[in-house]
Amino acid sequence: MAVHIRNAQRYLGRNPDELSLAERSDLAGTWVALELYHPANLALRRIAALGQSPEACQAVLREQGKDSGEFQFILMRGAA
Repeated sequence: MAVHIRNAQRYLGRNPDELSLAERSDLAGTWVALELYHPANLALRRIAALGQSPEACQAVLREQGKDSGEFQFILMRGAA
């Protein structure tokens, strides 16, 4: 399921904590999938998928051949 936000591809692979206020506003209300960190994978905090729900993110991850159980899903909030 595609997310209809401006330039969605530019957010993939980025750390959500490093997004500008304008970028956070673009993603407000969007769910993001972040790979869970554990010592075996040393996962960086990077956006792996975007969706309108956690289930939509899981579908994107499955399309990429990834195990959605290895990800956390966070609802992005706009800049305060």
